[in-house]
Amino acid sequence: MDNDGYICDFELHDMLKEVGCPKPGYMVREIIKGLDRNNDKKISFEEFLAVGLKLHLKTVIRAVFH
Repeated sequence: MDNDGYICDFELHDMLKEVGCPKPGYMVREIIKGLDRNNDKKISFEEFLAVGLKLHLKTVIRAVFH
């Protein structure tokens, strides 16, 4: 990572590979596309945080209703 405050497709590709979940380039680009709200082809901290909060909320809701 280059510490610019964004995650680009190359950085995400490397991160996924490091955690043992490698994905081909086209899949990494699809992940970026799905998270990228302003269409700049990278994930900002705010975009990343929004996904994290959404996932956490889903976990809490499942715990409450199951």
